[in-house]
Amino acid sequence: MNVVTVRGMAGVGKTRLVVRAAHELVLRGRFAEVQLWADLHGRDLDRSPADAGVVLDGFLRALGVAAEQIPMESEHRAALYRSCLAGKSAMVVLDDAADEDQVRPLLPGSPGSLVLITSRNSLAGLEGARPLTLEELPVGEAIDLLSRIVGPERVAADPRAAVQIVEACGRLPGAIASSARLLQCRPAWALRRVLRHLDADDGSVHAASFDASYYGLPEHHRHIFQMIGQHSGEDLTATSAAALAGVPVGEAEAVLESLLDKHLVRQVTTPRYRLHPLVRKYARSLAGRNESEPQRYAAFSRLVADYLSTAAQATKPRKAADCETAGRLREMLASGFRTGERRG
Repeated sequence: MNVVTVRGMAGVGKTRLVVRAAHELVLRGRFAEVQLWADLHGRDLDRSPADAGVVLDGFLRALGVAAEQIPMESEHRAALYRSCLAGKSAMVVLDDAADEDQVRPLLPGSPGSLVLITSRNSLAGLEGARPLTLEELPVGEAIDLLSRIVGPERVAADPRAAVQIVEACGRLPGAIASSARLLQCRPAWALRRVLRHLDADDGSVHAASFDASYYGLPEHHRHIFQMIGQHSGEDLTATSAAALAGVPVGEAEAVLESLLDKHLVRQVTTPRYRLHPLVRKYARSLAGRNESEPQRYAAFSRLVADYLSTAAQATKPRKAADCETAGRLREMLASGFRTGERRG
């Protein structure tokens, strides 16, 4: 049995890729005997993750098992499911998996089977699975996607705007498709007009894509996630995250590793983490709604104090002039924070 886990952040195109791959395999004559699909609702805010026993009931019915012959217990259903697939070439698509425990009962035992799983989580505990992590599209492929939806003529009329649009969408297929459909419904618009919507967006346009991941976090993880969105640098460390959130460094590092597993942050090098631009914008909008301005200013002050402390340890300043310079730097950074708040 071959198991492939396709994972990545919201909007990166996991489901679309797996469905396309499944169709291509069937068109080539592969897995003609059995094809099964289930939406596991792992990140659906409107309902709980699908129960494996309920999914198995549907699979068994699709395999021709009469309702009265389907066992009540999930483990017995799993055994019958594997028995039905024994010796068969089956393809099973499990979309939006919540975790390994949800998936394991749905794996067929037949060695000739293929299981394609999508998830926003890493599913690292799924033994024998081959992981495939999706990232944002290269610029050329992102523009090709935009062209297929809005038409190549409109893209050719303003190629610079096309590049600006896909970059503003973080080169995520889901975000690009959303903006492209807005243009598709408005054929009189020039491409760059949609940039006004993207520039004015406070994180709400693509929020639905990230809400499920965010609200699936423990509450203290949510606090740290929205606070690291205030960081203006390209990447940050656990120490910076701890300063922003007002928690111990060890706790911040543990939460960052958890966010990494859920593809809400990515790791640049071992000690440094980075947020995708749209995720950063989303996290910042959450902090703007959930944290008061004094709380955000206090977080920023803690971060500045941490940077100044690190610099002081490195340079060992002794002169009063050095202390005065540090004070001016603190005030300049604080002033920049207030300016940024007014712009936001």
